[in-house]
Amino acid sequence: MKKSIAAVIAAIVILTVNVLSVDAISDRTGTVTVANISAKPGEAVSVAVNFSPDLEVSGAQFDVMFDGSALIPVGIAEFDNNSLDILDNITDDTEDRFSAVIVSTDISAIEGFNLNFKISEDCKPGIYPLTLEKLRLSDDEANTLSSKIISGSVRVLNEESNEFQLGDVDLNGSVTVADVVFLSNYLIDEYQFTVDLQFLTADIDGDKEINVKDLIYIVLHLSGKHLLEEKMFS
Repeated sequence: MKKSIAAVIAAIVILTVNVLSVDAISDRTGTVTVANISAKPGEAVSVAVNFSPDLEVSGAQFDVMFDGSALIPVGIAEFDNNSLDILDNITDDTEDRFSAVIVSTDISAIEGFNLNFKISEDCKPGIYPLTLEKLRLSDDEANTLSSKIISGSVRVLNEESNEFQLGDVDLNGSVTVADVVFLSNYLIDEYQFTVDLQFLTADIDGDKEINVKDLIYIVLHLSGKHLLEEKMFS
C-alpha cells in the first residue's frame, strides 16, 4: 500500500542512513510482540504488533510471515495515536510473506501497528502462526535497535461453534497469566480489544461492564479458587 511519494522518500532516507551507519547501534533493547487472536472463517481481523516503550522506534523494516491457506493479507494500519507512512508489497498473488516499511511521520516513537487480514472462507479450524522476520528497527537518530520478537497467531474457530472460555481475553484457547496482563492493560487504556469476542470473554460477571471485578475473577481462576466456565453466545 503506497500512501505517498513522501512516504517512499522518508523510508529510503531512514533505511539508507541506518545501513550506512552500521556502527551506530543503540544499547537499548526491547520486545516486539505480535498478538494472539481468534476469529471465524470469512471474518476480517486486525492483529496488533506492539513495540515495548523502551525501544523508542521511529522506523521499521520487516517481513510478515503467515499461512496463506488461512490468512489473506489486506494491509497494515497505524494505531489511532500514531501517524505513520506505510509501504508494503502486498498483491493479489501474495501467499505466505510480504515485506513492509513503516516510518513515523514526525519521527516520534511508534507504539505499534495493526496487521490486517481476512480469514479464508474455507479455512479449517486451527492455530495459524504469525511472525516477523528480517526485522530492522531505528530510533529518531537512525541508531539500530536490538529486539526480541514474540510471535503471535490467529486461532480459527469452528464456524458452527458458539462456545467461548470466560477469561480467555487474548483468545489463545486457555486462561493464563497473559490474560491478566491483557485485561490490566485494557483497564488503563494501554490496550484495545480488536474483536468483539474479547468483550464477551472479559465480562466475567456478565454485567455488561469490564472492570477490576472481572480481573479478580481471572486471578481467582488461576489460583484454583473460582474456576471459570465455558459459555455460549448467540
